[in-house]
Amino acid sequence: MRRNTLLFLTLFVVLLTAATAPAAWNQGGNLLASGITSYTDLNMVADGAGGGYLAYIDWSGTVDIMVRHFDSQGNPTGTTVVPRIPGSAYPHELKAVADGAGGLSLAYYAHTDTIFSVIYNHVLADGTTPLGGGVNISGTTRGLFPGLTVAGGYGYLAWQTEGSLAAGDIYVQKFTLDGVSQWTSGGIALVNDAANQDNPLLTMGSTGYLLVAWQDERNGNEDIYAQALAPDGTIQNAAGGVAVCSNTDTQYLSTLTSNTTGGAVAGWLDYRGGVTAIYAQQLDLQGYPRWSADGVAVVTPGAWMDGRIKAAGLSNGSTGFVWVDAQSGFSNIRMQLVNSSGVLQLPTAGSQVTYLNEDLIPVVSDVLPGDFGDIFITWQQADFTENCYVERMTSYGYSALSTGSVNVGETASNQYAPLIVPDGAGGILAAWQDDRNSGGDSFYAQHVTETGYWGNPGAFLASVDDVPGDQGGAVSLNWFASYLDHMGSNILSRYTLWRSLPLGKGAVAGTVLDDPGQFRPGLEAPVYLRGSGADKTLFWEYLDEALPFGLPAYGSIQATPYDSTDVYNTPISYMVITHTYSDSVYFMSSPVDGLSVDNLAPGPVKGLRGTVTYGPSSVDLAWHPNTEADLDHYALYRGTTPGFVPDASSFVAVVSDTTYRDLAGDGSSFFRLVAVDIHGNQGPDVLLEPSGISGVGDGVPAPVLGISRIAPNPFNPMTRIEFTVRHEGRVRLEIYDLAGRKVRTLVDEVLPAGVASARWRGLDDGGSLVASGMYLVRLTDGDQAVNRSLTLVK
Repeated sequence: MRRNTLLFLTLFVVLLTAATAPAAWNQGGNLLASGITSYTDLNMVADGAGGGYLAYIDWSGTVDIMVRHFDSQGNPTGTTVVPRIPGSAYPHELKAVADGAGGLSLAYYAHTDTIFSVIYNHVLADGTTPLGGGVNISGTTRGLFPGLTVAGGYGYLAWQTEGSLAAGDIYVQKFTLDGVSQWTSGGIALVNDAANQDNPLLTMGSTGYLLVAWQDERNGNEDIYAQALAPDGTIQNAAGGVAVCSNTDTQYLSTLTSNTTGGAVAGWLDYRGGVTAIYAQQLDLQGYPRWSADGVAVVTPGAWMDGRIKAAGLSNGSTGFVWVDAQSGFSNIRMQLVNSSGVLQLPTAGSQVTYLNEDLIPVVSDVLPGDFGDIFITWQQADFTENCYVERMTSYGYSALSTGSVNVGETASNQYAPLIVPDGAGGILAAWQDDRNSGGDSFYAQHVTETGYWGNPGAFLASVDDVPGDQGGAVSLNWFASYLDHMGSNILSRYTLWRSLPLGKGAVAGTVLDDPGQFRPGLEAPVYLRGSGADKTLFWEYLDEALPFGLPAYGSIQATPYDSTDVYNTPISYMVITHTYSDSVYFMSSPVDGLSVDNLAPGPVKGLRGTVTYGPSSVDLAWHPNTEADLDHYALYRGTTPGFVPDASSFVAVVSDTTYRDLAGDGSSFFRLVAVDIHGNQGPDVLLEPSGISGVGDGVPAPVLGISRIAPNPFNPMTRIEFTVRHEGRVRLEIYDLAGRKVRTLVDEVLPAGVASARWRGLDDGGSLVASGMYLVRLTDGDQAVNRSLTLVK
């Protein structure tokens, strides 16, 4: 494995040509909106490309539904003011979810005509709203407090209806994302009786089944009921739903989340026996409970608990619950995991997430499932100021972050009500309300990696550029340093540089890694990294490494497997991986494409001369060979005037040797000769006028040094090389690679003038088979040499 080939000259070029690093995340978060004096119903939605949306009702002026987008680097990219149905009253209870296509779906209720209606609208990834003011999903039914989900290209809404202020029912509707209802007009009634039902929550089970849960007073107190619907809207259990918990005391529904069992888990705050507790119940695809009657106690009853319980279905099949209680004497955040059988996975009191030693009241704002059964938690906590934190907890109840809990705002201002969504790469995006700016509140956002670092802590590969003024075969990689790369830092160990192989081309011998954390110096070369996710057929080849020196930017010259030509210009991808001293913590840059180009054309041909013969008439041309290692051939042109243009009409032949007999030429012909390299670069043309054509008569020109034939070419496993010697003397016939290194000597002896030949079986001087690719044959006779190219294929 090669040592570091970091080029400081390239570094200085980078610093001079790129005055500032690309826009990226700031340590205190990135500003998305400011000057907001009043708002409600803040939602956060991932865009599926590493960025996200904030959606909220802005009461600062005309009362608008606002949607603000930001990209994966934290840059605000657009704002949409969502139109409303003309004449509708102010919106309330805004809900927003991802539409699965980079945009978001919205639902809220507003007074339209003579009733309250549930309105659906759609904001596309480009910020447009094709539904205008939206679609009234609830129709003539009085609709309030909607719940919304999107799955499989369809939207689902559940809402509470009221014929009066004393009673409510629960309705649901399925619709296309362009607002066309798929079930009964005005929705399907899940329960319709004189008692009050409210707070509907919904989620998708497997195979397109919809699960809905709500609070229900049909038994005289608040209970929990549920119902399931098939994709065609068929109700799956008893009319009016099935009791999830009908204990004689009061229950308040808090969460309903899908899990890997295919159904869903409901969680609620329970006051049975006059003691506060959290209970949960597993629902199958028909909405029936599967755990103990009236639910499983998530935490031992008796402690004071905040009613704002959060939950998430985790990748290991468990459901994670997070809440605030005072079991330790102070208000702290705790979590509990319940597996698919209803068994608690952590101590009965739950695992402690925060360790506050004074009675500060944290607020659990959001939870999100992570990889490997982990769970992300975000909360607002009063320290000296209000601050927002993010933590990642393992399924064993411990922090999974090497950095500990992350203060996403990190300013002396107050931050409130954080929300989180996945970034698509194992980490999260967080957003919150912030008062650091004058003139009203602001919204900020921050990225947190799966290991707990803010922003994008890895190197940013800025460009992959052709090296100017060279013969090709190399590019310059230029990257901005990780923000962890500073003097005195003991976090980073190295940057490694990688080049993609063509899709589907596997590794050849050497070492294959499945994870960048497996990399270390001294591995058997070549070293390859297998692609991740669905693209297991992509491999990355290790090129080099660079040590972090606390510099703002770096550069390195790296080889390319081929150069860009008119015939073949498929880009090659490169990336930089930033490694820490922990094998499991590394950061991969986004790939950048680049190609090398042969920028140098051959020089002019020297010694061009001609001899004319008659009977029949012809001109024998000869010239000295060009010395460029990448020379491919010569192009010969003929004209009748000295100013003729060498083009298709005057073209005579492609010549691989340094002699040519032009049977159509005579003593009045003008000739132009051009040297052409393997990438098609043409040198300046050289003119031979009639005055330079000599030897008029019938004589036969003496032999001219040259390689007359290589066959086959390309070849495998052997080729024959025929060549001409101009006079008796020592002759060398050698094979070189394109970097100018001698590979094999085929002939080194005294030969008579005339034609000779040699064979090459693709072996080097050590007897080893060389790699496939292009090589140069060089024939040397005294002070003259000629070159021809040949290609070995395997």
